[in-house]
Amino acid sequence: MNLTSKIIALGSIVLFSACSSNEKKQTIDAATIQVSGEMQADLTAPPKVPASVGNRAAKKLIVDMEIIEEEVTIKQP
Repeated sequence: MNLTSKIIALGSIVLFSACSSNEKKQTIDAATIQVSGEMQADLTAPPKVPASVGNRAAKKLIVDMEIIEEEVTIKQP
């Protein structure tokens, strides 16, 4: 085993051991979250992102969507 292979193997071991944690993950039931008001979603296209919401109470987020269904024929080359 050459030096490069040993370094890659060691790095993999360190990476996988860091990913496996014995800590319990805290799960939150969404139905129990206190909601204080509503706000309209600020939708943007990548790579732009909406402004940070900061440290505020949870709000009901209103998202307006329009779905257009079309029937098309795909031609084979």
